[in-house]
Amino acid sequence: MRFHKLFLLLLLFITANTFAQNAGAWSLSIDLNSNLTNGNLRDNWPIRQDVGASYYDYYFYSSNRVTADMNFSQISIRPEYQLIHNKLSVSTGIRFTHLQSEVSKYDSENGGYFFLRYESDPTNTEYARINSITEETAYLGVPLEFQITPFRFYKLAPYLRIGSEVGFRLSSSNAIKFYTESMEIYADDIMQQYGFVPQSIFATLNSSVGLSLGAAGKINYNFEILLPSFFLTDKNSSLLEANEFSGFRFSLKIPLSELRTSK
Repeated sequence: MRFHKLFLLLLLFITANTFAQNAGAWSLSIDLNSNLTNGNLRDNWPIRQDVGASYYDYYFYSSNRVTADMNFSQISIRPEYQLIHNKLSVSTGIRFTHLQSEVSKYDSENGGYFFLRYESDPTNTEYARINSITEETAYLGVPLEFQITPFRFYKLAPYLRIGSEVGFRLSSSNAIKFYTESMEIYADDIMQQYGFVPQSIFATLNSSVGLSLGAAGKINYNFEILLPSFFLTDKNSSLLEANEFSGFRFSLKIPLSELRTSK
């Protein structure tokens, strides 16, 4: 993983140096990302493990399996500057990130639950039956991205994109769905005891390969698949530990010349 991070940072540095004194043209890109990562449940959550083969197991689908997932969606608006005969572009802008983490019984939608210790003393231990625990956090950030397009064949152009982003937390909330509604009075105590407020900064190092559809200098539709990408911050969820993520992105790229022509 360290090699991938160093490699991406090196590509960013080399590409940035080519920015220099090249003439180019401006465009506006609107992106929609959908990303997914399967993290590990943080050690501070005392989920009872003596009710099955494993509380978190991808390969053994026991009736007691508990899953831990994180997914996040992003929407961006990025002014983009074209360089070197449209073979290189650099962009920045504004990106909104919605991050959701969940720990749940695999059959929670059908009433399945797991056990979580919420009280313990030398003589007694109490467990709550829980269907799921969710956490949602929103960030507003600034991306910096470079796109390399080696060639264009008619209206098709493959490309490599590398970039990074830094975001700042706007809001964060959590919810516990108990098997028994009367236990809801313990939700705040459980989150205060085992959870924490996600950190205020969100940062990633990411890369992708994609295909652009459209003529040069015209509106283009871009489709991307993320290559191994990494979180640079490690406490954006109080439920999961996650280092890598994958996903896809769709973007619409509009040359500013097209916007002027449409007026």
